[in-house]
Amino acid sequence: MFPHFEQMKDAMLLRNSLAPYIYTAARQHYDTGIGLLRPLYYEHPEQDEAYEWATTQYYFGDSILCAPIATPASSPDQRKGKSTKTLWVPAGAWVEWDGEVTHVGPALLSKNYSLAEIPMLVSAGSVVPLKTMASVAALRPDPLVWAIFVPGVGANDCREQQVVGKAEVYEDDGETREYETSQGERTVLEYSGDWTATVMVNITSLYTPGTPAHEIRTSKERGHALQLRGLQQRQGHKLKAVSFRVGGMEADGSRLAMLADTSQPVEDRLASAGWWTHTGHSLSTPRHSVIVNLGQHPTTKPIEVRLDFEV
Repeated sequence: MFPHFEQMKDAMLLRNSLAPYIYTAARQHYDTGIGLLRPLYYEHPEQDEAYEWATTQYYFGDSILCAPIATPASSPDQRKGKSTKTLWVPAGAWVEWDGEVTHVGPALLSKNYSLAEIPMLVSAGSVVPLKTMASVAALRPDPLVWAIFVPGVGANDCREQQVVGKAEVYEDDGETREYETSQGERTVLEYSGDWTATVMVNITSLYTPGTPAHEIRTSKERGHALQLRGLQQRQGHKLKAVSFRVGGMEADGSRLAMLADTSQPVEDRLASAGWWTHTGHSLSTPRHSVIVNLGQHPTTKPIEVRLDFEV
C-alpha cells in the first residue's frame, strides 16, 4: 500500500531525533526573533548567490543547510530512482549529513539523490544535539546524542590542526509559561583539540542563576553519547582510545572499552558504556558513524572526555 514506507519512516525518525536541536532553536527564536528556517541572505547578505538560491535552499537553525528535492525521481523504482539537485555551497567547509564527504565553498554542488536521501550540509566542526527512540515521547531526552561533524582532511579552514566546537541544548518544563521569566536548563558541549591526535570534550549542565537548591536534584542523571561523523574521511587517523572523568579534576578517570561494531541503534546499547562503529544506516545514524556511549551520570557534575587518535 505504501511503496516508500521505509523512506517515510526514516524521515519521521530523523524529525524525532532532531527534537533537541529544534527546541533549542525555538528558544533562540523567542529570545532573538530569528526563526528556525532562515533565508540564505540572513547569513550571507553581501553574496549574490544568497538571493539567487533563496527559493530552493535555506538554513535550518545555526548549523544545517537544507536543499529539499521537489522534483520527481527518474524512476518510480525506489532502488533506481534518482533526482538531480544543484545547490550553492557558501564559503567554508561543509560536511554532508552522512559524514561521507566535505565540500569547500563557495561552489556549486550537483548530485543525484535517491528517495532515501535528503540534501543536507552541516558547517564543518558543528555539533548537532539529537535524541533517540528511547525517549520518543519524553519531555526530557535521555540520552542526549551529540553529532559532531568532523571535517575531511584538506578542508581549507578546518585542517588537521587545532579545532573547536560548541553546542547547547535548552530545556524547560514543557508545560507552563515559566519560560517567560526563566532561562531554563542548558546543557553545553564544548570540544577542542586536533583530530589527528587528541580532542577533549566537556559536557556541563547549567541552571538559571538563582534556581532554588531543591530544584536542582543531585540525584538526577542523564545519559550522553557522542556520534562522530566524518572520521571515515580521515584514513589513517582512526579513533584508538577513549577515556573520561566525571566531576572535575579530583575525580578518577575511566577508560571505555571498544565494543564490537553493530547495526543496532544507540538505544539498544544504553547499558554498555563503550565505543563502536555503526554498520547500519539511517538518516539519524549514518553508516560509519563512531558512537561513544558514556552511560548515565549526575547532571550536576561535569563530564570530560578524551579522544585519542592514531598518528
